[in-house]
Amino acid sequence: MTTIPTFFHAVAVRRGWLAAMAGLMLAAAAHGAPSVYPTGVTRYDPQKAWNGYVVFSGADRKTRLIDMNGNEVRRWDYPGFPTVLLDPALAGGARGRVLVQLAATEKPHPLASPGNGLDNQAIGELDWDGKVVWRWGDAAPDGAARQHHDLRRLPNGNTLVLVNKPHPVAGFDVPVVIDDAVYEITPNGEIAWRWLASEHLEEFGFTAEQLALVRATKNPDYLHVNNLSVLGPNRWFDAGDARFHPDNLMIDARNANFIAIIARASGKVVWHLGPGLPPIDPKAGQHVPRPVDQFVGQHDAHLIPAGLPGAGNLLVFDNQGAAAAQWQHADRRGHDWPVLPGDGAGRDRLGVRQPVFRQGAARGCFEQLGLSRDTGAIRLGARRHRAQRTSGHPHAAGAGSRAAHGGTLTPGDARRNRSRPTTDSLPA
Repeated sequence: MTTIPTFFHAVAVRRGWLAAMAGLMLAAAAHGAPSVYPTGVTRYDPQKAWNGYVVFSGADRKTRLIDMNGNEVRRWDYPGFPTVLLDPALAGGARGRVLVQLAATEKPHPLASPGNGLDNQAIGELDWDGKVVWRWGDAAPDGAARQHHDLRRLPNGNTLVLVNKPHPVAGFDVPVVIDDAVYEITPNGEIAWRWLASEHLEEFGFTAEQLALVRATKNPDYLHVNNLSVLGPNRWFDAGDARFHPDNLMIDARNANFIAIIARASGKVVWHLGPGLPPIDPKAGQHVPRPVDQFVGQHDAHLIPAGLPGAGNLLVFDNQGAAAAQWQHADRRGHDWPVLPGDGAGRDRLGVRQPVFRQGAARGCFEQLGLSRDTGAIRLGARRHRAQRTSGHPHAAGAGSRAAHGGTLTPGDARRNRSRPTTDSLPA
């Protein structure tokens, strides 16, 4: 009779000790977590960082231009998705022009979220003083611009806009899909060229099984295209590959794990990487070069511009995440994988050398890699990114593209920044 109480007493004491230890561990964890977060520029090494400016749109839905010490040089009271600082050559010689979102829709769309453009009424161009000099959206096909993730000013004066188009698509389980479309808008607001993703589903490289999964998805935002870039001059086209015509467009679909090139002349998808990639070989480890075997949730795919190390190779941020796991094998380490375009059917190669800087795989933090021009091996760029880079597109304003492949960006760089302006882009 005495052993039973003793046993339960021992169990109670043990449970109490475990609870006390758990409490201490939680308290220690809470005590060890930071309670003060630095703001502004937290690091600036002039020997490694190019001394320019950064343009970004903040959580307060305003656009700011700051110098490398974090001083506000100019503010526009509109958000960008992203804000694009225009090269004066694309703005009639005017400096300090930006493309932003000008207005939200009066009534929220039921499928709207911060990651799509369904609540965007209009986009436009502002001058240095904040005056609206161009606006588009009120006469758009859906009565609203619905712009998201990207927009580009072309040398002919037209503007390429990546938009969302909510509408029923035959064969999909969901009654309305959030389709991705590209419009080329003239200065007077007319649509000179259009492209709609759902009209090209069978061109993206899905197998029959994958395509069935796409159509059966419960997520209306079935592709979530998050990037639109113009290829620009490149060595592939110079060598006779018409798929890489400088006017062609590159997109990447975050939720479907592919990168594709769209021919402007026909609207057809003429090249793609993914969605079907070979399974990762655990024995391969970090052996490079090797066929591309992974990316998921990717962003910002573009060809490295002519004149930069790795010119003509494809640079993409492998965001990682939960995109389309049902048909895409993916690791979750988070890397920037430059690849050689190849033929999109197993000949694409990737590689990596010893990192100069390394940043964790958390969303919004990544490492820049570049391809060596002679061997095609990948090397890490000489800087670390925080949040999202301020340049790196073939047509970034001023010398912004140059900054994407050398120097160090400050930790104050904000998400969705795209162009790193030079003084040539700003008023005197």
